[in-house]
Amino acid sequence: GGVAKSRLNDSDTHVVRDHIATLLQVQNLVILIGSGASFHLGSPQTRNLDSAAVVDLISAAGLSTDAEDEALLAFLNPKDDGDLEKLLNGLQLAASLAEQAGLDRVTFGSGTDARAFDRSSIDQLRGKINVAFANACRLPSPATTIPDPLAAHRQFFSKIVRSRRANLPRPKIFTTNYDLVIERSLDELGYPYIDGFSG
Repeated sequence: GGVAKSRLNDSDTHVVRDHIATLLQVQNLVILIGSGASFHLGSPQTRNLDSAAVVDLISAAGLSTDAEDEALLAFLNPKDDGDLEKLLNGLQLAASLAEQAGLDRVTFGSGTDARAFDRSSIDQLRGKINVAFANACRLPSPATTIPDPLAAHRQFFSKIVRSRRANLPRPKIFTTNYDLVIERSLDELGYPYIDGFSG
């Protein structure tokens, strides 16, 4: 939606390369990698999900849903464009509330729109979604047809590390991804890293 201030031709690619090379020499290089880096490997979409997409994720993990799961999903995702993290948070909150208050059933909504669900149904759906999400984050997907699925990641990281001067601190790479594609790529390269747990 912005205004193009200049356009580059194929003969101008050196300008972009030179600019990026300069940026790689900053004292503290920080890189943020989001889900787009894993989509080509089968990373699941976590936002704007309709209930059918959540059911598909559950099915792909080898599990099945029943009528109670689907009713709970429809109730928690009424606009059919949910966020998987918010859905899981809502189920966790409901389960915690039920446990804290010693309830066997949790009622969502009020008046004629109210609907009560068994605590066991809430726990069951939450467990299925957790398993489905963990399964979906095992990347690269077994269905991938890419011969060397982590090649682009390894090339990206090795070019960054090799292009920096030796006297500069290591680059810091952060990700919002649940999958371990970045960690696996760094492992394959033999690069040490700290993932917040071990490394």
